[in-house]
Amino acid sequence: MNQIKVEVNIDVQDPKQVKALSIFIEALKIKETSTKKAAPAGIKIEDIRTLLAKKVAAHRGDIKTELTRLEANNVTSLAEEKYQEFMDFLNALK
Repeated sequence: MNQIKVEVNIDVQDPKQVKALSIFIEALKIKETSTKKAAPAGIKIEDIRTLLAKKVAAHRGDIKTELTRLEANNVTSLAEEKYQEFMDFLNALK
């Protein structure tokens, strides 16, 4: 997740400024909820860890490369919407 620090100075007595800030905050909420995807039903982090434990000894480098490609430092930081993609990758490893 990317984070940005925003500092806003408004005159709370100015209704136009207050309304503009409210609209901005609501727009951020809508953007956040529309872009956040849940993991496909049934896939849990525990499922990934179980499969990972079976594959990691023989494929450590490949797994690390795939996690990096998926923008995760480790399985814990893997975005839920990428669980299926990572599971497919692990299942493809022989």
